[in-house]
Amino acid sequence: MSLGEVFRPSVVRNLAGPRAFGRGAGYLEDSRVEPEAGGELRVRAAVRGSVPYEVELWVDDAAPAWSCTCPAAEDGSFCKHCVAVALSFDQDAPEAGDDVPGPQLRAAP
Repeated sequence: MSLGEVFRPSVVRNLAGPRAFGRGAGYLEDSRVEPEAGGELRVRAAVRGSVPYEVELWVDDAAPAWSCTCPAAEDGSFCKHCVAVALSFDQDAPEAGDDVPGPQLRAAP
């Protein structure tokens, strides 16, 4: 089980809800995601909002898990910053079972 399998766009939309999903997609389109570290089961990135927020996404017992330093995520919500990072996975990356280390993040241009 990889990050790309767990954080598919349909799952991200369900976790975030329509408003946070739309805002997070906009953050990605505006090139606000700055990848920092990643692996097959965990990724960390900074997302430039009103201030930079640190987002971490990982797989916990085959389920999505996350954290963000923004105020909206203090209650454990899947915020727009988490959405932006989750959607930044290269959707053209090979699926599980292919011989690759895990999903790749698209870097800002």
